[in-house]
Amino acid sequence: MAHDVFISYSTHDKPIADAVVAGLENQGIRCWIAPRDILPGSSWGEAIIGAIEGCRFMVIILSKHSNHSNQVVREVERAVSNNVIIIPFRIENMDPTGAMAYFLATEHWLDAITPPIEAHIQKLTQTILLFQKQGEGSVSLAKEPENRLHPLQKRPKFKPFIGLGGLVLVVALILFVYPGWLRPAADSSEQNAPKFLKIGEFRSAGAVMGLCAADEQTLYLASATEGVTTLSILDPANPVQTTHYPAEQAQDLAVADSFAYLIQGEFERNLNIFHVENPEQSVTVPADGGNADLSTSLYNATVADGFLHLSGHNFWGIYDIASPLSPEHRLTWQPPEHSGNPCTVAVEGQTAYVGAGWAGLFVFDIHNAAKPVLLGQYQPSDWVIDVAVSANTAYLTLGDGGLLALDVSNPEKPLLLSLLALPGFASDIAVSQDYAFVLYGLNESTTQYQSGIAAVRLAESVALELVSQYDQLYDANDLYADGETVYIADEPYGLVVLQLG
Repeated sequence: MAHDVFISYSTHDKPIADAVVAGLENQGIRCWIAPRDILPGSSWGEAIIGAIEGCRFMVIILSKHSNHSNQVVREVERAVSNNVIIIPFRIENMDPTGAMAYFLATEHWLDAITPPIEAHIQKLTQTILLFQKQGEGSVSLAKEPENRLHPLQKRPKFKPFIGLGGLVLVVALILFVYPGWLRPAADSSEQNAPKFLKIGEFRSAGAVMGLCAADEQTLYLASATEGVTTLSILDPANPVQTTHYPAEQAQDLAVADSFAYLIQGEFERNLNIFHVENPEQSVTVPADGGNADLSTSLYNATVADGFLHLSGHNFWGIYDIASPLSPEHRLTWQPPEHSGNPCTVAVEGQTAYVGAGWAGLFVFDIHNAAKPVLLGQYQPSDWVIDVAVSANTAYLTLGDGGLLALDVSNPEKPLLLSLLALPGFASDIAVSQDYAFVLYGLNESTTQYQSGIAAVRLAESVALELVSQYDQLYDANDLYADGETVYIADEPYGLVVLQLG
């Protein structure tokens, strides 16, 4: 048998799926995950079926996305028909519905809703190792309580240790000694702290996966179902659609010098380059500039100083775009260990800052794009999700680890400046003037809102300061900041515009 565990997931949950793979494989549990383990040139469907039939376990990353994914449902159905042991790994506060509910009706799942995710991955690992050691018939997952969606409802009630008369006496004494105890002290800094205000929106009928700005007047939205939409943001409160470019499964894009560099495709991805004013001038090229086996790993696009930077899982590539419709490959780089999260790249002058998930941050001199020189690196306590750089400071989002600021004035020796905990799982970041704006996920939310944005004040030699947050977002996955105005891609709804003031 080539592998032990088949990982079934929605592409929306790939960062967590990769973290699960990394955790299991670190303990010697062999995993099969698409697209990593699909051989170049092989049939996607045949590879999936063969992998499921060749494994003993299936771990399904259970979320609202996988619950409604036809592909995931088909994989679970195939696993059931082949008597594969299914272990749902639930990462959101939801119950399976429809076909998924039917197939998982008799399964007991592992909850991975509360952070840190590493603890739940460790429990999953121990469960699979126990299955392997003792055999299928002697081990079962512990049955979850009936009220598993609301664990707070059955917390033990506080039991008073003094009588009612004694309690009254204690309260009276406190009020006598501290007469202002029940009155919150006025905090002028809190009263004057800026607050987020929603000032505009642009509703989209399709899933908005990413956005970018060509300038301060034009914004581009990439939609999985609607392609690329161009918006005029002269009036931030009233974004107006100006053009539309049809494209299937648009994921992320960068725009520079009238050309758009669009990553598209749900699983097998490629790069679509087109002129934004004359879309007939276009070309589709392999995602990595030539190696087809990396085309499934592509997630992020960035343009800086005449070069296109593409990145994905265990991959960073540089392409000369002096002739935009004929990009020339200059570099393919892979981190020394599995990243577990798509690599991200921030470019400042002739220095590239590459966030590589579990592998940490890598700083390169890119004067020669074909032969970047590694200047230094930094390994935080958590994985690197996104990177932004401003004024010799690198800002790293670390998932459950929050936001970290590094002094990179000496790239060979990045120094920790500050670390700030955030209300949820920190992901995308944009830095503008005196603020860093950070998207975060609310994995413990019991309302319809599942993500938010934090405004963090930046200042030299001063700790990062959380000054405002806005939690009324559903599934925010990308952002652009101009001054104190923030444009957010909220996947099921479209564009949300917030003003900090």
